[in-house]
Amino acid sequence: MRYSAKDYAKAFMELGAASSQIKGLFSAMKKNGDLGQRQKVVKEIERLEVKKHGGHLVEIEFARAQDAKAREEIISQFGKRDRIVTRVKPDLIAGARIIRDGEYELDISLSGKLEKLFA
Repeated sequence: MRYSAKDYAKAFMELGAASSQIKGLFSAMKKNGDLGQRQKVVKEIERLEVKKHGGHLVEIEFARAQDAKAREEIISQFGKRDRIVTRVKPDLIAGARIIRDGEYELDISLSGKLEKLFA
């Protein structure tokens, strides 16, 4: 790995983040042997784009699938500029985990509580 995902994302954003440049980005990553981290790069680009418009990238992981009403109620707690990504992650056992901008985490899952208890 020659460059980090943040380096690639930052360079892409500085060049204007045009969709026509995506092929060039992946071409450079392949040339440098960094194509394996493409998902991290895409996630970082998404985070930077949302941040540029004054929002936050918020990932909400639920232990079980939520009905539409419950999911919308949780999503409504965030701003309109925020990008909300929800997913089901059964290994949480019960509860949820909220991650903002990949930096801040609120873990209200049973697996998180068990991990703290036995750590």
